Amino acid sequence: MILFDILYNITIYPIEFIIEIVFYLFNNVFKSGYATSLFFLSLIINFISLPLYNIAESWQAKERAIQEKMKPMIDNIKAVYKGDQRYLLIRTCQRINGYKTIYAFRGTLGLLIQIPFFLAAYNFIHNLSGLQLGSFLFIKDFSKPDGILNIGNISVNILPFIMTLFSLLAGLIYSKKLRFKESLPLYIVSLIFFVLLYNSPSGLVFYWTLNCLFSLIKNIVIEYKLYKVFIVNKYKILRGYNIFFIILTIIFILLLSLGNIERKGYLGDLGVLGDFERFEEENISYHFKLFYYSKIFKHNDIYEVKVDTNKLNNDSIIYIKFDDNGSPYGNIVLNDYIENIGKIEVYYKLFIKKYIINILIILFILFILFNSYKYILKIFSDSFLEKRNLLIISSCLVISVLSGLFISSSLIGNSPTEFKSPFDLIINDFSMSLGLFLFYPLFIYILFSEKIKNYLTLLLIFVASFVLINTFIMKGNYININADFVFDNTDLLKASLKEILLTIILTVVLISIIILILKNNKAIFLINIYSIVLLVLISISIFDISKIIKEHNKLKNIQVDNKSSDIKIFNMSKTGENIFVFVLDRAINSYWLDAFERFPNYKKDFDGFVFYPNNVSIGGSTTTTASLYGGYDYLPYEISTNGGYNLKEKHNQALLTIPLALEKYNYKS
Repeated sequence: MILFDILYNITIYPIEFIIEIVFYLFNNVFKSGYATSLFFLSLIINFISLPLYNIAESWQAKERAIQEKMKPMIDNIKAVYKGDQRYLLIRTCQRINGYKTIYAFRGTLGLLIQIPFFLAAYNFIHNLSGLQLGSFLFIKDFSKPDGILNIGNISVNILPFIMTLFSLLAGLIYSKKLRFKESLPLYIVSLIFFVLLYNSPSGLVFYWTLNCLFSLIKNIVIEYKLYKVFIVNKYKILRGYNIFFIILTIIFILLLSLGNIERKGYLGDLGVLGDFERFEEENISYHFKLFYYSKIFKHNDIYEVKVDTNKLNNDSIIYIKFDDNGSPYGNIVLNDYIENIGKIEVYYKLFIKKYIINILIILFILFILFNSYKYILKIFSDSFLEKRNLLIISSCLVISVLSGLFISSSLIGNSPTEFKSPFDLIINDFSMSLGLFLFYPLFIYILFSEKIKNYLTLLLIFVASFVLINTFIMKGNYININADFVFDNTDLLKASLKEILLTIILTVVLISIIILILKNNKAIFLINIYSIVLLVLISISIFDISKIIKEHNKLKNIQVDNKSSDIKIFNMSKTGENIFVFVLDRAINSYWLDAFERFPNYKKDFDGFVFYPNNVSIGGSTTTTASLYGGYDYLPYEISTNGGYNLKEKHNQALLTIPLALEKYNYKS
């Protein structure tokens, strides 16, 4: 089974990863609905796969050309000869024309390309949480079959029929240049997809229907050579895009400047909150919405709002908090009823929503790429072209080993016993990285033209250097990560403006250095650097893996000894006094008094225990419990004054504090 998982991670997961990133970009960052996100996902995936289809088409065209060339000769051979003689003459004819039997499978390449994309999409959409929230026109729930047409008690799914129609039309247009035998698989596959997807979630069928629609449009464009309009007018299109981007940037700057002007608004739609926290009995809590005097500059699809809480010139306000950053809704605590206070005015500024900024960043990247390709060509020196194969392999290996082996093994190596199956995690991560950063880049590198090979190699050189800087220079303090590689506090992953600017500066400097090295025919220097880095990363990873093996063997030996040993773990006296210490994780202090009032029977059960109401937790996670066991000597500050401490050792020392203290009074533990 693990071999199947490795193969899946290398071949299918990279496509699923791209699908997940694109969907997240539109659904979470750009705040698009499920239908819109699936539309753009299908569009982008089709654009990504288009070059692969073009290569498959060119191979098929070559195979068809050879077949057409050989056809008259083979027809003559079949008409005159029989048996072995016919077979040998046909094989001779094929050898003369450079035709191999395996070329017959080139006709199915277009279909084979669909398989990994379909499997990746199927797995992603089937496991997509919240799919039931998606809808489109008559489809109310993307997690179920559409069931649009109902005939009595029978529910008919219409979307699979539409999908199959688009697929058959696409095949019909494409098969104009094919013989019937070659076009037959296209129609068979369309019917197979219909059967497979008929009772599938409508979200998946909707996505694949869009794929079939885009495939139909693509075939129409290719068949009627509509793409030539773009080729002939590519410089005009580029000029038009540049003008569009400049105008868009000017509009963005104007919106940013106008939004930054302070304006006045007021709180309205105030409704009393029954459950909102009260600071004193006489205070009243309200939920509110921010209203604006301006009809243009207010919270909308472009702007988010930020109220200046330092300029609340109203003594009646005790507390105010907005629901979310940029939201016009919030809660307010007043010392009197709103009817007695009157209108509450506030000052606010507007800032551009993040999804608009993200769109502008993408357009800016495209602007740079479209206008800098002439300058990039100068980087491809003779040294670069000569060492290109080594450059791309070394870059891919550095990224793969760093992201898949080094990081996972070093994280697990810091606390091996926290992970039940550490090697499964390492193998899983490493195989994913090999697929993402080695298998597919080299697969694309082998298939595509010299021009694409140059650009791909340059891109991977930049990426390899960038991830090294981000791992070893731009590292942050993200506190705890659990055994599933999930951070306890994901807010710490959000970069500050200072960190973003520093990263941009370092990236620009890095790109400049790499360009300088390549322009001066020093490609071998980069290869040597990457080779040394790769050797170091592998060595450290092997060391961490050996440490993990030792720690797990030690843990297994302890478990075996505990099972076979007759030593008593707990020593309790039948005649003397016993002391028990109960630690209730996540037992929030402020809840206990309310709990005892609501459930008096529990209060009787806890008779004899002492409740200390004025306690505050030192931290938000279990890593700070050492202070609970050991007292003031084990407060986070006291532990952190020694930079070389080991947290596990400090926790073990703290756990011994009470037993050692009681040992002086002849207690045993």
